[in-house]
Amino acid sequence: MELAQFKDKYDSGEIGYFFIPEVAGAENNGPNTSITAGLAYAFNKETFDAETKRFFKFVVEHYNQAAFDVGGYLSPMNGDLPSNVFKLAKDFSLDLEAVAKGGVSWDDKLDPASNEVVGSTANELALGLITPEEFAEKVDKAIGRNAPSFFKDQK
Repeated sequence: MELAQFKDKYDSGEIGYFFIPEVAGAENNGPNTSITAGLAYAFNKETFDAETKRFFKFVVEHYNQAAFDVGGYLSPMNGDLPSNVFKLAKDFSLDLEAVAKGGVSWDDKLDPASNEVVGSTANELALGLITPEEFAEKVDKAIGRNAPSFFKDQK
């Protein structure tokens, strides 16, 4: 869906958003929203040439201005919203003011190989090719196999 269609559908009430619901009778001690953002770029030594360096420098130096000020696509986490920001960003920003604790997305805590397994296995689960139990087993095995060596040098 293009951004303009998304904006129009949100403004007309056809689509919206919600935070993670709390479970009645359970201890709900985590945040009810996950706040993540970033640019997913990866470079390797062999292909990181002068042009790639110039591109990356440009993105880093201009991303915020384009996303927040010019396009109004994203709302800043602190401060006033740009005047041209969409209603969704305004509404979400107001809701975020009430959030006391933010969470870290599960994929930010996984090693890359296990993250790949989770993604492909989630597709299998969504298509009904495997059961939830098989999903859990595959993910647990991947994490057990990959995470220890990936995280051994990290603190």
